[in-house]
Amino acid sequence: MSGNGRPSDPHKVEKLERDLIDADGSKAIARLDRELGNAPKLQLDPSQLTIRDLKRAKATVLGGKDPFEALNDPLDAAALTIWCLKSRENPALTLQQAEDTPLGEFEMATEEGPPPPTASPAEPGAKRGNAARKRSGLKRASATSTT
Repeated sequence: MSGNGRPSDPHKVEKLERDLIDADGSKAIARLDRELGNAPKLQLDPSQLTIRDLKRAKATVLGGKDPFEALNDPLDAAALTIWCLKSRENPALTLQQAEDTPLGEFEMATEEGPPPPTASPAEPGAKRGNAARKRSGLKRASATSTT
């Protein structure tokens, strides 16, 4: 080992890093990446919460209150979402600490829905809609009434 506590052999360093990944799983690596600023930000979106998150919140920081009531208020929803997401890795996190978390640590959820449907061209032999049937019926009726 070198004076800084790390092995001097680069192959041993790689093996230690692999062992760390294997032993602690991806959760530890993701946390380290976030701490170093290398990982993508968590999305601040209540739809990312799980039933387990909401049960934990109800049993701890909400003191038995319904978590869905908190999700009805935008500020409470943001605080609860932050707490749920961050307390997955830090169970000792308090709601006050979640409320003090800068919003810049998160990617804000957008209100965009799915793209609007686009009309597909009618296939040959496809049934026509009511409007097309009425138009064609009117033309036939006007053509037959002139005789």
